[in-house]
Amino acid sequence: MMTIIKKFIKTCGKLAVEVISAVFLLINAAALLVLLAVRSGRLWRYHIIVVPSQSINFGNTVYVPDIMRRRHEGKAILFIIPWDKWSGPNPATGQGAL
Repeated sequence: MMTIIKKFIKTCGKLAVEVISAVFLLINAAALLVLLAVRSGRLWRYHIIVVPSQSINFGNTVYVPDIMRRRHEGKAILFIIPWDKWSGPNPATGQGAL
């Protein structure tokens, strides 16, 4: 009987994490769309907009922008670098560094 209860609690915990993650994803997506709508006038001047899928290593935050600038010289490029401020220092911005 206890094993069934433990499995049930574990399953409910996993489901709760998935639901909360989905809610946060929807909130962040809505916030991004609102931000893009509000700032759309400023975004039109950029030729290329780069949003790396992850910014957890040095390559995505430093090397990728450098390579993009060299490959597309003379074009206006906007880099939007996602960063979880609780994950440690961000090499692109220097935030969280000592």
